[in-house]
Amino acid sequence: MCPSTVGSTNVSTATQWMPQRKTFYANGLFWDFYSDGTNLVYRTSVDGVTWSAPTTVRTTVPDGYEFSVRHKNIGGTDYVYHAWGGRGVDGQWYLRFRRGVISGALITWGTDYNCVSPSVVLRWWYPDLCIDSNDAVYVAVTRGTVSVQNVAVYRNPNNDGSGSWTEYINLLTTTSSEYRCGIVALTSGRVYVAGGNTVTGFLGNLWNGSAWVGVETIDSSLVVSGDQVFGLVAYGDDLGFAFRNSSGVFPYIHFRYRTYGVGWGAQEEVSDTSYTARPHLTIDLDTGDFYCFFIRGATIGSPIYYRRRVSGVWQDLQTLVASERYPNVSSLNCFWEVTNQTIGVTWTRDNSPYEVRYEVLTIVVPPAVVVGLHPSKVLPLILDE
Repeated sequence: MCPSTVGSTNVSTATQWMPQRKTFYANGLFWDFYSDGTNLVYRTSVDGVTWSAPTTVRTTVPDGYEFSVRHKNIGGTDYVYHAWGGRGVDGQWYLRFRRGVISGALITWGTDYNCVSPSVVLRWWYPDLCIDSNDAVYVAVTRGTVSVQNVAVYRNPNNDGSGSWTEYINLLTTTSSEYRCGIVALTSGRVYVAGGNTVTGFLGNLWNGSAWVGVETIDSSLVVSGDQVFGLVAYGDDLGFAFRNSSGVFPYIHFRYRTYGVGWGAQEEVSDTSYTARPHLTIDLDTGDFYCFFIRGATIGSPIYYRRRVSGVWQDLQTLVASERYPNVSSLNCFWEVTNQTIGVTWTRDNSPYEVRYEVLTIVVPPAVVVGLHPSKVLPLILDE
């Protein structure tokens, strides 16, 4: 209920957009990545309250939506990955990938690789990435020109990004509308890519381990500009998808669940009030619970809320932060999975100079005390630090 200030930034887009990821927990630390208005930087914290000095990851990253990060522990080594898509100082558009190794509170970065040759004609922006169950790398990105866009994925079987990248283009529906896209790993080498735009709504495509299955509709509700963002997480081979339904008089936040081999289920209402909000998602892989976070409004006293989905049922609305000062509703970001019984949530607030903010939601699972009651039936106790 008392968020901390990670650091200052010159842009309100420092931690923007969903479904990208900017924060995770590893090696006993909270890690928060953001743009300071000039460069991509990160800070670390033991408790999510007191933060280190910034460390520069990449120069010339003026907005947070140009990058996404992931963390994965492989064989006892904590790796961090980031994808960057944007215009370089030479005027060309780039899509780049880099892997680093965490040691203490520092990251030792490997070689910076191009996923595809740069271009002055084609653009790559709003990237996201995932690491599959075989440790292969997938980078999803909006690809095209100002007037014609689609979603592409770049795959590399080498976890460090070396060697050849395979390009898969036009994975959704080509439109004149600007896409936002996200990608998540399932099991057995499968991944799922999703994208949203103002023409077709929300679309997806499944990589079954060897080929793309084909475009499918996640939700065809009206999407207005700015609302093509979403939260996307995987639970085994199933998926959770949170979005703002712009249809009708009241644009509520909704959720859909995809069962592997069956498809997308019906809309589930997460908010029943017309929030100026855009949602993001976290999954608890131990329980299968989903956490949906969103900011209500962008005024001087805007609250940050969340709801938890337990066994298909949304629990009561909870307050993460009671009052925040001019938050950017599109900057809200969070862990993709519950880690160390916590969820880190970050966002950007204020007018220039802006601040990057952070709150930790702690989840404590009490022991089962009822005779004959399986521990999996005991619901988590949620604590706001």
